[in-house]
Amino acid sequence: MTHSTTKPLFWQGVGTLLRNELRRYFFSSLAYFLTAVFLLMSGLLFVLTLKASQDAGMMRYVFSNTSVLLLLLSPLMTMGLIADERSQHTLPLLLSSPIRATQIVLAKFVASLMVLGFLLASTCIYPCFLYAVGQPDLWPLVTGYVGLFLMGSVFLAVGLWTSCWAKNTLVSASSAFGLSLLWWLFSSGAQSTPTTQPWQPLWRYLSLGEHQDSFLQGWFSLSDSLFYVSALGVLLGASVIAFGRQRELI
Repeated sequence: MTHSTTKPLFWQGVGTLLRNELRRYFFSSLAYFLTAVFLLMSGLLFVLTLKASQDAGMMRYVFSNTSVLLLLLSPLMTMGLIADERSQHTLPLLLSSPIRATQIVLAKFVASLMVLGFLLASTCIYPCFLYAVGQPDLWPLVTGYVGLFLMGSVFLAVGLWTSCWAKNTLVSASSAFGLSLLWWLFSSGAQSTPTTQPWQPLWRYLSLGEHQDSFLQGWFSLSDSLFYVSALGVLLGASVIAFGRQRELI
């Protein structure tokens, strides 16, 4: 009986925290600034790509450029998830509450995912424009958005983790960007490493960009999807541990 009531209470707590996070995000000036920057830059990238390439697969380049844009903006989206609580001196109150660390981390991550989904959904006008002037394949567009969402989710998870232990938002954002960029550059290391090297397959597997290629080419790869899901699991677990250590200090 206790187990059956604990589970609904767990998700009820997550839902309450999630609503608070979304309310706080969409009532902040930073949210509108990031949304405006994302729409402006993604629209500019779409126009430039459309002028440079007229082939049916031009959205592949748009998705690739948008992933770089998410790399730049994700640290700003996540820097205040936990670090902002610390700077506003509300973290002790949050830590002393009976809410579990898992609930707090999960609610904040899901809130950032919903914001990411909102940003990506706002770019659906670009495929609609292509359908108005031509007949592009639907499936590469679907897989491209799925791959973009998965990669963006990993960037957000990195930012959430740094926000759990960073002393302020500046440290959180810079650390998240540096770690995400380093992970992103694994692609260059994988391509430059000779195939004769024994660690080359592992280097290639750990690269974020390598797992994005299948989605950009119109494939829905289960192995690549599992890589992103596994990375999310590790990062969220690390975030729960880092946040739990904060609770031990009060």
